[in-house]
Amino acid sequence: MRKITITSTSEFWLFSDTEGGTKQLPRSQYSDLFTILTLYEARGYTVHIAIAPDGSEIGTATIAPITRIDSRWNGTNFAITSYTEGWTATTPAPKPLIKSESENIEVLKVLLTNEWFIVNWEFGDGQKGWRAFAPDSEVRSVRTQSDIKRLRTAHPFAQCDFALAT
Repeated sequence: MRKITITSTSEFWLFSDTEGGTKQLPRSQYSDLFTILTLYEARGYTVHIAIAPDGSEIGTATIAPITRIDSRWNGTNFAITSYTEGWTATTPAPKPLIKSESENIEVLKVLLTNEWFIVNWEFGDGQKGWRAFAPDSEVRSVRTQSDIKRLRTAHPFAQCDFALAT
């Protein structure tokens, strides 16, 4: 996984890379941090802006292998969201891609061919979808233990395991 952290001084944008590189560019080259992160996002990075205790902005751009893909039926199409290695519930969620049912089936076929672990889920109110985990990734819960217990109690006949389903 590669992570680039971007901070600034009054004169420079400072870039620090987990692969050991550092560089600085004049602030005049980019108007703001959002512009820089938009460029990284266009290159496939997951981006995030945080506010440091001193009020300054810190940007991160991360590129990592996809280890989880979720698909959720929204009543008309499927919203397919890909998550990279290291993503947690406290990290901003990636933007979903909207796909037709036939495109959703094609995505599933590719994942099955590549031996991804697939968990299907469905609720009585018409919600349905699946979650896929990369072959070498760890299948883990997306909820806390108390959330899982609460949901299982509230929906005893749901056709899913709340520890894995969204």
